[in-house]
Amino acid sequence: MALIPATLIAGFTRLGTPGSMPGPGQLAIEYTNIIDSYASLVTPPTTTSAVARTALLGILQGVSPDAGNLEPLLASGLSAYAGALAPGMLPSFTGTPPVVPIILSSVAPAGQAGAPSAAQASLLSGLIDSWFRTGIAVNNSSGASITWV
Repeated sequence: MALIPATLIAGFTRLGTPGSMPGPGQLAIEYTNIIDSYASLVTPPTTTSAVARTALLGILQGVSPDAGNLEPLLASGLSAYAGALAPGMLPSFTGTPPVVPIILSSVAPAGQAGAPSAAQASLLSGLIDSWFRTGIAVNNSSGASITWV
């Protein structure tokens, strides 16, 4: 198991294809599915990915394209998701989710400047992947610390 950025890129690219944008409730499900397909494979493995998925989906249910609130809700949802993954790394590892909030503010200006959806998907995926990899896990037997991969 490992974090594979191509999973994010493929999902976000598909979501950004003209004519494929779902309604608000479905948008929350699509984002959750994409992120969960990527992050539930984190190493060290976790037993709480279902809890994390529920937390993310619950926050993203508030997304409204008209309100323009995807960015802050996605950032909150990702934090909740990572926070829910960490306890599931026990008993072998003590997981610590990324402590610095994820910054997604560079994605919208790229789109407004005319970047194609594939470029936006790649940018968003890179930000999410880099952020997830700042999570830490401490091996409870050896004390060795690793980043989430």
